[in-house]
Amino acid sequence: MGAAIPARSNGEDAYLRKVAAAGGFPAYEKSHRQALDALAAKAFLRLPTEVAAHVVSFAFHVGYY
Repeated sequence: MGAAIPARSNGEDAYLRKVAAAGGFPAYEKSHRQALDALAAKAFLRLPTEVAAHVVSFAFHVGYY
C-alpha cells in the first residue's frame, strides 16, 4: 500500500520524483530491493540467492534511498 505522495510537493524533492516515476512506494521499494539482491548475490558468492536476499531485507533500509 504505502503512503500517498503529497500533492503540494510539486516535484521539488528528487526522492519523491523517483518514487512517483516507479509507480509508488511499494514499486520503488521492490525495484530497490531487487538491485540490492543482485549486488548481495555477487558479494556473497557462497550464499544461495534466496539467503542473500533475506540478508538484504534485514540489513538495509530498502526503498529509503
